[in-house]
Amino acid sequence: MASRSYFRELTMKRRTILELVVITVVPCVGLFVWNRIASAERMRLVPPASATTLKAFSEQMPPPKRLAKIDENGSTKIVWTGDAALFSLVSGPACYVFDERGNLIQWDLSTGDGEPTTPLLYKTFKQPEMTLNEALAFTRSRGSL
Repeated sequence: MASRSYFRELTMKRRTILELVVITVVPCVGLFVWNRIASAERMRLVPPASATTLKAFSEQMPPPKRLAKIDENGSTKIVWTGDAALFSLVSGPACYVFDERGNLIQWDLSTGDGEPTTPLLYKTFKQPEMTLNEALAFTRSRGSL
């Protein structure tokens, strides 16, 4: 009889250990996968080193959600509103700022929590939206290459 009791205890211990492993490993694997997906999503929104002008940027990045021209401190800037990184906990979309010649001068992966581009993004909502062709034509007229 003692051997049956011992067998039951051993089976219960194995089951408990298996449950603990499942309870611990499954969430860890889930967090790892989430982190990898979020990282890939963020990297998709980082401009490549060669995307220093509006033209090069438009050829290498996802299309804009919105483009607008704003005046900031006496100079004209083009603000490209990008995607939001879906699997990251961000407050707003990516934002890329170009000077009037079409040079990328500033960008943030997320807006809304006081990042430097957030006020510029907010200004775009008061301006008419422009197409990519209009933005490229504007920068060409200002001497972009």
